[in-house]
Amino acid sequence: MGLASMGLAPSRVEHLFALLAILPFILFAPMAGWLGDRFPKSLIIRLSSWFQLLVLILMGGGLWLGSRQEAASWPLYIVMLAFFLLAMQSALLSPSKMGVVKELVGSERLGFANGVMEGSVILMILLGQIIGGYWYDAWGLQNGRAPWAAAMIPVLWILIGAALSICFSHLIQKTKSQSDEAFSWAMTMRHFGDLRELRKNEALWRCALGIAFFWSFGGFLQMLLIQIAEDRWGSLEGLGVGAAILWIPVVVGIVIGSLLASWICNRRNELGLIVIGGALMCLATGFLAIFQVGAISFLLLVLAGFGGALYLVPLNVFLQDRAPENHRGMVLSASNLCINLGLVLAVGIQFFMSFLGVPFWLQFILISGVCGWATFHIMRLLPKDFIRLVFLGVFRSIYKIRALGVDQIPKEGGILMVPNHLSYIDAFV
Repeated sequence: MGLASMGLAPSRVEHLFALLAILPFILFAPMAGWLGDRFPKSLIIRLSSWFQLLVLILMGGGLWLGSRQEAASWPLYIVMLAFFLLAMQSALLSPSKMGVVKELVGSERLGFANGVMEGSVILMILLGQIIGGYWYDAWGLQNGRAPWAAAMIPVLWILIGAALSICFSHLIQKTKSQSDEAFSWAMTMRHFGDLRELRKNEALWRCALGIAFFWSFGGFLQMLLIQIAEDRWGSLEGLGVGAAILWIPVVVGIVIGSLLASWICNRRNELGLIVIGGALMCLATGFLAIFQVGAISFLLLVLAGFGGALYLVPLNVFLQDRAPENHRGMVLSASNLCINLGLVLAVGIQFFMSFLGVPFWLQFILISGVCGWATFHIMRLLPKDFIRLVFLGVFRSIYKIRALGVDQIPKEGGILMVPNHLSYIDAFV
């Protein structure tokens, strides 16, 4: 965006890079699913960590060339290529990264582990934007550096982080391959075939759509907050810090929400949290149409992040737990395809709203209305889970419940349970 303000890059370049980040998840979705099933997920994680390091070196080289020839535009194409390759690495890694959790911890601890993992992933994504923006501004532009040189500062720190991630990847317990399917070029084009397979399981299909809605919501909100930051602080100096200021409350909310969701889902995946999270997202963005500055807007952004975490964690746990062992990679990659098709739509809509000059308050009203519609639809699908979660919370605050022999209940199939007494409270407990 700094280069765009100097006429060295296209205007609205942030939307272009957003599409570059999304495109590999669409193009390589079947390949990512095949890799996650055909090879040990721990191996895919290690190899992708090395690939990430090489791509970041390429990106740093492109930025260095740009700092040497600031008037030239071709170094920007090198950076864009590196950015695309980095997104491709993330796309190929994603099914293995998500699928390995159940293989390491099992179903019983999946809710807690998934909450910690998802919260950490989203936290690092947002912290990267906050810290990177601050470094770009405070250590770069405000010290008299050109945009090319300023951008090298966060990339160098990311390189250090990439080297550390290689070390961590080799600490992951080795896992086994879940499929022996041979590679064929036809699989690179079976996007809609994977979606058809996913649609055969109605529960998994609805879950994938719910996850896609969350990330579409996040993508729209991200582009909108960048637009607000650009409007308040300009497109060059101050934009990085300004965007960081707007993202900090969202990060705080996601951290708190992820920890709470992990604790609640520690023993059992509580799908009722999805309804609560969706309602909070709807309310927060609706009130942001009225309060866009000050302490109230800060609290509303916290609430939006908090609700988003409550919404996402149970959905991811359900998808990973219910996906068949030998096709988990395919299911997760098909879910990623849904996510990124939704992101393309969300970023595209926000781009046209920005281009047409739609006021911020109206954009918040739009996203709040969509959240309200989605929450109402989810409530119709999960009324029992929502009521159970609310009443169980009340009962557990009064009654001390201790479950015995849970490990004797099979995960699948029927079971005959004969109680020695029956009361109306048993339905909730």
